[in-house]
Amino acid sequence: MKLAKIIKLAKIIKLIISIVICQLAGVIGSLVTRPAIDRWYDTLSKLFYSAKLVICSCVDYSLFINGNSTLFNLE
Repeated sequence: MKLAKIIKLAKIIKLIISIVICQLAGVIGSLVTRPAIDRWYDTLSKLFYSAKLVICSCVDYSLFINGNSTLFNLE
C-alpha cells in the first residue's frame, strides 16, 4: 500500500516539475522577445488576415502545455 502512495506522489511531483519547466521556457522566451515587439514587429506591414498578438500568445500557451504533456509522458 505504501509503495502505491509513493508511486502516486512521484507522478504528481513529475507532473508539477514538467509544468514548471515548460511554462518557465515560455516566460523566458517572452521576456527575451518582448522588447523587440515594440521596436520592429509593430512596424511591419501585415496582411489583413494575419493573426493578432493575443491569438499568437494563446497558441504559444497551448503549445507549451502540449510540451508539458510530452515531457510528463517520457519514461
